[in-house]
Amino acid sequence: MKKFVMYLGPAVKGVARKNQIFNYDPKEIKERVGSILPASKYLFVDLEEIATKKKELNTPGSLLALAYGQLEEALTV
Repeated sequence: MKKFVMYLGPAVKGVARKNQIFNYDPKEIKERVGSILPASKYLFVDLEEIATKKKELNTPGSLLALAYGQLEEALTV
């Protein structure tokens, strides 16, 4: 069975779109986004966990919310 992964982070030009779904493990993309901010690895989630992870993303102070905010900030510099 194929594993689907969704990227919940902000758009990274030429690398990943916000809410992009992959039907494979996007190792190279994870590495490229991770080179900007190591914590961004948490923004790649299994599609089976999407409801829980989106809820976490919208919870201020959660790991996903912090990673998203820091990556977004790093991309605007």
